[in-house]
Amino acid sequence: MRLGVILCGGHSSRFGSDKARAEVDGVPLISAVARALAPWCSRVLAVADVPGKYADLGLETIADLQPHLGPVGGIGTALGQGDEPWLLVSPCDLVRPQSAWFADLARAAQPGRRAAAVHHAGRWQPLPCLLARAVAVPGGGGSVFALLEALAAERLARPACWPEQLSANAPAELAALSAAPIPVTLLYFASLAERLGRDREEPSLPAGIDDRGLCALLAARHPVLAELLARTRVAADQSFVRGSLALRPGLEIALIPPVSGG
Repeated sequence: MRLGVILCGGHSSRFGSDKARAEVDGVPLISAVARALAPWCSRVLAVADVPGKYADLGLETIADLQPHLGPVGGIGTALGQGDEPWLLVSPCDLVRPQSAWFADLARAAQPGRRAAAVHHAGRWQPLPCLLARAVAVPGGGGSVFALLEALAAERLARPACWPEQLSANAPAELAALSAAPIPVTLLYFASLAERLGRDREEPSLPAGIDDRGLCALLAARHPVLAELLARTRVAADQSFVRGSLALRPGLEIALIPPVSGG
């Protein structure tokens, strides 16, 4: 199995505050990363400047034993934790990460390999990456690029599900990425599906939209549904929603029209 490792030992100098705690859709960035890593890992821990830094978020946090050495120092610290044969390593500042972002990396954990990362347009995307526990990490730090080259890492194609930019290094970047439309799946039921002629679509929706705003938006896009949408109930994560939909990429939203005569 794999140990999920979230690197958050930097000083966030460009961000101006602890960017791991910056929120998107009301969720700290580091919490969203931990949730996305969890399906692929036996456990997830964070490497930070002090131990227990994110315990209040329910996240095991260890202190970087090689502070000021950057990501490679954090990786070296994580290699000394646990006994999982593989480490799935991520930065703390991914914006709206999905578990699918890590799928190819997780599946690259194969005998004979020492590391894997995405290699695109002639260069490494150094994080996230996969590392075998048995690898040796330079004690003096260095770059993850150099580490991947030294380990002859498996070069993976850039996943189609990755957005153009994965992470935010400054508040302005985070604001721009947070405001970007979010791809979701809409599931139409009963008379809605009958009138529309299909039972699903995959649009991108504005961040922060609520259930009534969604129905109004869809009524404008699909006038044939307008009368039904005025009385339609909206569900996400198998629960009915009234208010904000807390969108995330890939969220399935069900639209359930009133029963006949209702």
